[in-house]
Amino acid sequence: MRSMAKVKRPGEVPTGDGRVRDERSYEFITPVFGGGVRIDGARKRHDPVTPVRAPSLRGQLRFWWRAVNPRGCAAVAALHAAETAVFGAASVSSRDALDVAVTEQPKSHREVGVMVPGDKFKVLEGMDAIAYGAFPLRDPDAVQHGVLHVHQGAWKVTFHYGESVRDDVEAALWAWAHFGGLGGRTRRGFGAVKQVGGALPSIADGWKRWIAKETRPKSVPWPSLRADAATWMATSSRGHTTGLDAQKQLLGELRRLRQGPLGRNPQSANDPRRPGRSYWPEADAIRAVTKTRDPGHAQRVTQGEVFPRGAFGMPIVFHFKDRGDPKDTQLLPVVGGETLGRLSSPLVLRPHATTQGYEALALVLDHPAYDAVTLEGSRVKEAQRATVTHAEAAALRPLNTPAKTFTDPLLRYLHLVRTGT
Repeated sequence: MRSMAKVKRPGEVPTGDGRVRDERSYEFITPVFGGGVRIDGARKRHDPVTPVRAPSLRGQLRFWWRAVNPRGCAAVAALHAAETAVFGAASVSSRDALDVAVTEQPKSHREVGVMVPGDKFKVLEGMDAIAYGAFPLRDPDAVQHGVLHVHQGAWKVTFHYGESVRDDVEAALWAWAHFGGLGGRTRRGFGAVKQVGGALPSIADGWKRWIAKETRPKSVPWPSLRADAATWMATSSRGHTTGLDAQKQLLGELRRLRQGPLGRNPQSANDPRRPGRSYWPEADAIRAVTKTRDPGHAQRVTQGEVFPRGAFGMPIVFHFKDRGDPKDTQLLPVVGGETLGRLSSPLVLRPHATTQGYEALALVLDHPAYDAVTLEGSRVKEAQRATVTHAEAAALRPLNTPAKTFTDPLLRYLHLVRTGT
């Protein structure tokens, strides 16, 4: 029988010790949100000397390796043991474990403002959609808003690993290069990357190789990629010349659904900073369950005590401006009877490089489900319902389209990305 030689990719060389040395080049295709080691409120600092840090990259690779789950782990204990073999651990010596070294940094960077300095609310021209995703940059005192950072030039990373973890490393690098990034708020498209040159499997090829395997568990108790890509991943038919333009589309569509014309009444012509009534049910539901309502909101816009917007991630803070309305209320998830302080959004917005330019790509991770939601600050102790029925969704403008009624807000957003409607 003829033996099959291992396929070597460009940049991969033998080291003489049985380990693989794999060098790859990347570029940022969207501005980076922070990324430095310093935490300084709204001023999301970056590191001007080493903007690409090996520990940050390792953390991203760990996350996306778990999301791919190339070893088909079904339980957390098995996942932990496999992750130790691939990435190593302080208490365990593993000869084959992955080492990451950043060998070349981006050549230069520049700051990009989002909010108007000295104003609490104004956004710089053309940055409305970006501001929606970069709201933590806003300084509440309007003294000095944070900025984003655009990095020019390719940067290089060298990966060393043993043959026993080759498939794991390739799976993690595939998922990270297509869906991940560096810095903060990567799930909203900031710090998105593309691999420059070399052999990277396409999304479709990687999906077939790692995600669609019959031996892979259908659901696991950690965030993971879903096998049904046709349902849970969407790309816009409209192409873009830059990654930033693709990010603006993704964030703009999300804003449009949650707080724009699909999700809210138009703003008052007399006071453009005063938003109209929401077409989502949460505000009316909070007024109903707290039995607190300003006379100006005596008539409900929506029906049903239900809170579906938590699907986009929590906490959600509801700020009522009228004197007779409820006090500020936080929407928090309930998992296994326990109230959690935060639940990351399963929605990943990702400007994505193609051979023709850039596309707007969105996918929904399979996240551990929450049972209900609570209203912190409302004095209401009972857990509240988070999912809507089909009849309730049919009466909610954001979830209703000419083609279909959606009970899942995340699927509604993917439909908006695909069709623009």
